[in-house]
Amino acid sequence: MEAAPEPAAASLIVMVLLAGRAAVRQGDEVVELGAGALCLVRGARPLEMSLTEPFEMALVNVPEQEFAERFPLWRAALMRPIPGGAGVPAVLLDAVRSLQRWRDTLGVAGHQGIANALIDLIGAVVCFAVPANADCIQRSLYQRERVKRFAHENLRNPELSVEQIADGVQLSPRQIHRLFASEPISLMRWVWMQRLENCYRELRDAGSASRSISDIAYAWGFNDQAHFSRAFRRRFGIAPREVRRQGQREAPRAELTDAGLAGR
Repeated sequence: MEAAPEPAAASLIVMVLLAGRAAVRQGDEVVELGAGALCLVRGARPLEMSLTEPFEMALVNVPEQEFAERFPLWRAALMRPIPGGAGVPAVLLDAVRSLQRWRDTLGVAGHQGIANALIDLIGAVVCFAVPANADCIQRSLYQRERVKRFAHENLRNPELSVEQIADGVQLSPRQIHRLFASEPISLMRWVWMQRLENCYRELRDAGSASRSISDIAYAWGFNDQAHFSRAFRRRFGIAPREVRRQGQREAPRAELTDAGLAGR
């Protein structure tokens, strides 16, 4: 017996009316849209539309569960006409028009990057439509900080990975990649930089003078001394051994200064 196929994941649909007029019905709710207006509907529920000619409409789909986790008041924006003449909705409207014009030139990587950015942009539209939710847009930021906090607490684990972090904060690896898609660096590169910063600080600390450089590197999650040295030099433009020497040279001066202050 063949296994039954898994049901498709539910989606949230942003209907963007580029031209014409439309009446959208979902359940007992009806919304009237004019040209340039937006409307959010649930893809898993039956939908009826009445459109006037000529019309042009674009549909943008995002995963409902993932979106709901990042923007918890999304339901309050459903079946609500959102004018696209100004503010965040206008930015989304421009983005949709631009995507229509350039979609054939994006390539696979371009499509994925745009898809990640659209989730945050649609979230901003939801927050625009639900102004009473003062911290709506902060949910995604909160999730990123929660992920970073867990990662920071586990920096010393050399086996730390996106999968382990995802399990620790009860998100999927895909959700974490999406959360950091708009960040300047990936999550694991951020982890790598945090480890190097901690190594740099300890190497300059006189209290760590009795520990070897390799011990400090291993303590912060590096399991290859040669790789650590190369990464350290690329990050700071100086070798770990020289950073330690600088710390040792500065320590006596600091002791003399403290002694001089105490004698006054």
